[in-house]
Amino acid sequence: MRRLRRVLAAVAAAVVVLGVLLIVVFPTRTYFAQRASIADAEYELHRLDDERQRLEARVEDLQSSEAVEEIARGDYGMVYPGEEPYGILPTPPPEIDLPDVWPFDALEEHLADTRS
Repeated sequence: MRRLRRVLAAVAAAVVVLGVLLIVVFPTRTYFAQRASIADAEYELHRLDDERQRLEARVEDLQSSEAVEEIARGDYGMVYPGEEPYGILPTPPPEIDLPDVWPFDALEEHLADTRS
């Protein structure tokens, strides 16, 4: 009889622990997971709102003909009729004077190949 009571007490304790887990712990974990998800979504919302405001300012800026002309000239090299465009090339890299011993000879050949 005592043994049966101990087994029933253990089963009852297990049921109580399982009930506490189901009622308290699992919903709490879900609550914290949802809070983290909401925080991530709010962060993304603020980031997208900032991006939208930046793009709206850019659209407003592009409404002026000066901005469009600046982009056309700078990015696309466009000019008005009668104007003559010039392209300025960068200066070539300086010559490198390396010793004629290993491993510099192979490096000098490689650098000469990349410049051609």
